[in-house]
Amino acid sequence: MISRMAASDMESNEVEGWTLAAAGAAERGEWDRVEECYQEREAAMSRAVLSQNQIERMLAVDRRIQAQVFIARAAVAEQLRQSFATRLRLKTLRSGIGELEGRSGILRMKA
Repeated sequence: MISRMAASDMESNEVEGWTLAAAGAAERGEWDRVEECYQEREAAMSRAVLSQNQIERMLAVDRRIQAQVFIARAAVAEQLRQSFATRLRLKTLRSGIGELEGRSGILRMKA
């Protein structure tokens, strides 16, 4: 009985460890690693018996990770918007330069 309880404690500590590892990876922006940690945690959870307190702590960490995911997605979306706007400006400039070359034959510049 004692050995089973000790094994359960080790398994619940393993679950918490994977949760904290996922949080650390999320803070560093290592999203593939976050996914790996959650997969490992899922496997460990199938063997563990968790207390209500442990579950609440893990959920709090999960909410922090979720917030970091939303922030990262917003940052990527903003970068994509800026990239699109820059490409559009370059396209406009290139077409304007092409028109000038065609009319005057003097300006020959590649952007």
